[in-house]
Amino acid sequence: MSAVLIVFGTVVVGWATWLLLPGVALAAALALLRARLRDPVLDTLVSFVAPYLAFLPAEALHASGVLATVVAGLALAQLSPRVQTASARVTEAITWRAVAFVLENGVFLLIGLQLPVVLSGAADSGIGAGRIAVVCVGVLVATIVARAVFVFGMAGLLRLGTASMRRTAWSPQVAGLVSWAGMRGVVTLAAAQLLPEDRADRNVLLLAAFTVVVGSVLVQGASLPWLVRRIGLPPPDPAEDALQAAEIGDATNAAGGPGGPAA
Repeated sequence: MSAVLIVFGTVVVGWATWLLLPGVALAAALALLRARLRDPVLDTLVSFVAPYLAFLPAEALHASGVLATVVAGLALAQLSPRVQTASARVTEAITWRAVAFVLENGVFLLIGLQLPVVLSGAADSGIGAGRIAVVCVGVLVATIVARAVFVFGMAGLLRLGTASMRRTAWSPQVAGLVSWAGMRGVVTLAAAQLLPEDRADRNVLLLAAFTVVVGSVLVQGASLPWLVRRIGLPPPDPAEDALQAAEIGDATNAAGGPGGPAA
């Protein structure tokens, strides 16, 4: 039994390393590059080039380009604030806020344009409308349950940890709210679009991805305000928010942000 577990663990670790290593390696390299850059424009340009540098080599190595891009983005987001100048962080944040707005709205435009074609292809797949509906709803429910299991599991592990970890652990109410707030979007559709064109059930899987995105926004997103009221979370304190904003502004100016000393 122990030998089986060792083999299984080795396979899982090797598989995870093969999937995650390209993104992590790229993020580390780009963080070193950013440490040498002092021009906010060039620094922001790095963040635009990074997705392509992560996706294309990973696909060439027959790994997941989407996963490599996501991992690189997450790792770079953790590493970059330690090496970026304050002005570069501000410039990048403002630029990506506008880009994210366009991309997020473009995703739903893409859904509207592709949905008739996907519905027609799914109808011609020969799987049957009933089975397709079960698949789509089942995938949506599975994503909701998987997120809830992960969030509640992490909250439980924190409560079993050290005193400092227990202080940061979410209550069951907050964990439930966080798990319910997991709307899907760009990454889900991007992963689905990479399915081979010659798959007979490709349109069914695309329809399932569309169902997850639209269903999570309409069901989870629309019910989120009601859930917040039901749980009874206290509303934001305007005075506390203003104090935190002032502290952030002072820290930004001291670090060399807009209106402060040079970075």
